[in-house]
Amino acid sequence: MNKKNRENFSNFKIIEPPSDLYERILFTIKKEQELNKARKTLFGFLFLLLISITTLPFSFNFLISQIQVSGIIYLITTAFINLDVFFALWNDFLLAILESLPVFGILFFITNLGLFLFAIRLFFNKKDYYQKYLLSKHLNLISFI
Repeated sequence: MNKKNRENFSNFKIIEPPSDLYERILFTIKKEQELNKARKTLFGFLFLLLISITTLPFSFNFLISQIQVSGIIYLITTAFINLDVFFALWNDFLLAILESLPVFGILFFITNLGLFLFAIRLFFNKKDYYQKYLLSKHLNLISFI
């Protein structure tokens, strides 16, 4: 039986793989790694944009309410209406304005605004990168159907 099997298997030809198979495998792996990186950055961008868009109105409302509660508007309007008094007592006016400045509200709003602008900048810098990822996924879905 063993001799018969050897004779059957000796009739098969050894098939050599194509010469560029290794390069094609490496290219496919690299392409998949790039698509995974694009997917991660796309979802990171969407997460940052979603967080910044949802918190931006709240931080703006918080800043406006802090400005209204602190009374800084009254100090600034008084300084502009009575310029001669402001220039005579500018040290006291500036100190009163700095004391009543809503620092937390300003920092909260500027942080959210910076996060929003960073997310937008990230999107425009990597726009081609995301389009390549989305098109490849769209083409894969079409070929799957």
